[in-house]
Amino acid sequence: MGSRLFFYCSEPHQRLPTLFDYSAALSQVIADIAESCPEFAHIHPRQVWVAIAQCRTSGVHGTYASVLPLRFENGARETTHRGIRVTRQPLFDGEHEILYIITFYLPRFCDLSFDQKLKTIFHELYHINPDFNGDVRRLTGGKYAHGSSRKAYDKRIEPSVQSYLETRRRDAELLEFLHFNFAALVEAKGRVVGRRVNRRRAGRTAAPP
Repeated sequence: MGSRLFFYCSEPHQRLPTLFDYSAALSQVIADIAESCPEFAHIHPRQVWVAIAQCRTSGVHGTYASVLPLRFENGARETTHRGIRVTRQPLFDGEHEILYIITFYLPRFCDLSFDQKLKTIFHELYHINPDFNGDVRRLTGGKYAHGSSRKAYDKRIEPSVQSYLETRRRDAELLEFLHFNFAALVEAKGRVVGRRVNRRRAGRTAAPP
């Protein structure tokens, strides 16, 4: 788990001697958001894995990113499902227990505008429970993931996005890669790589002993 996934440009014969780690670049942005935005200060980046996955279909329509929590409701390590007690096996990166895996789907995410990319990152981070306990943020009204509506959910994060951009200019070096679509990123940075995670394996459950 956690191997490197390679994406190639549309011209396979083209030599690309350099590599660009998309997972690492996104992790740096997330760490910067957690440090500079008080409403996201509860996030501990060392306990969040950023992964990339390749889209099965092309185009900008579809899922851009998703969060996989690695604990159950309220951070519980065990739960009951259909009368059966189950537990989720902990995942570690060195001494740090990984509590969340955020997966970005390429090239679809890359082909969003800069603003859409940044809003997507904030959207996914807002799903992380304020207690940072491995569970998602549970909203009231409708479905707990987005509350009464996804539109209302997105409005919640708009002030945070704008506040962040007032702190970090759009042309900041940290955010440079978010200005490229996938083809332009390959042209500018070389071969795109990132962390690949088997989400089913990471989120698998087993009956406790």
